[in-house]
Amino acid sequence: MQITRGTALFLNGYTIGVIGPVITLLTREYHGNELGTQYYSELLVSTALAGTVFGMLICGWIQ
Repeated sequence: MQITRGTALFLNGYTIGVIGPVITLLTREYHGNELGTQYYSELLVSTALAGTVFGMLICGWIQ
């Protein structure tokens, strides 16, 4: 049980820590396209955070 919690904590931290550089790289790669706009960047970050919260709720309910 402790290994599962530790792994979940690590993966949540990794997701939150890596989303910033991913947004930067995608904005540089697709500058001027739809992904380079502020709306899609915010949507991607919001989706990552919503997935984290949803995963916490589901995994907490399963255990």
